[in-house]
Amino acid sequence: MDSGHKQIITRVPVSDLHTYAGMVGGGVYDVCGTAVLDSQWRAFEALMSDDSRRRGKEAIDWYHSTRNNGSAPNDLGDPDWLLGSIMEENIAAVDASLALQPIMLAEKDGVLIEDVIDAGARLRPRPGFLELLDTIGPGLMNTFGIEQMVRGFQEAHGIKCPIAAIRLNEDEQGRVRGFNFNLNLPMTKGLAAARWRELNELHPEQVLSIGDTIFDTDMMHPDGFNVLIVPPGEVDKKVAAFRKGQLGHMWDKLTMVLFDDSLHPLSHLISEGRRMLAEDKIRQEAWSKQFQT
Repeated sequence: MDSGHKQIITRVPVSDLHTYAGMVGGGVYDVCGTAVLDSQWRAFEALMSDDSRRRGKEAIDWYHSTRNNGSAPNDLGDPDWLLGSIMEENIAAVDASLALQPIMLAEKDGVLIEDVIDAGARLRPRPGFLELLDTIGPGLMNTFGIEQMVRGFQEAHGIKCPIAAIRLNEDEQGRVRGFNFNLNLPMTKGLAAARWRELNELHPEQVLSIGDTIFDTDMMHPDGFNVLIVPPGEVDKKVAAFRKGQLGHMWDKLTMVLFDDSLHPLSHLISEGRRMLAEDKIRQEAWSKQFQT
């Protein structure tokens, strides 16, 4: 499907896609790569010392090299017999540890919460994201990121909606001092989305969920309007990830894939869907009155 030169791949017929889009009454948004163009964690690390940034990079490098390692050594005499690979069943714990290290380094460096908020204010919104918020209504920014940084982004752009993220604690001087233990991780973003739907009294089919990676599918309800955004410049990288077996995990939940740098086509699709549903309702009411007479 090509809507104004913006490519959309849909798993459902185009007519049904408009119907599903028209039913949307709220949105759950991933942040990094979806709502914003920048990385929260890179912005957070920029507030630290050179030594802390180096140590943070070492942790990231270890994560990716170990995650991509097929298996741990089979020799129990090797100290890496267990820790030489990351088992999928333990990935949530490892993801949590990955987030905690930069927080501990920020605490060591005396990073101020105020500076974290200011860094969030400098994050760049993806084109069309603010319009999408205005179009849809109630929203949740659901991220494996930092609550105060997302708050800074919201304040800079006049956004008012709940945040599900990692909350930093602070001391009397306003410096980072640990974190709230109730972490929002990639594998648990679905819990935040479900709680948000419950409090807003929204059915899954009324909710748009949008992200840019496999990790975002965990916040997508199978009956929801679920969108993966793939910027054209990242197609090769995304396809390579899909070839590693990630597509099967995602595909059953997705409603559509948007190949674009902007979210404007999605806002247009939802507006068109609402218009078509409203017109159908008017026609049905007119037909009903005619039948009654």
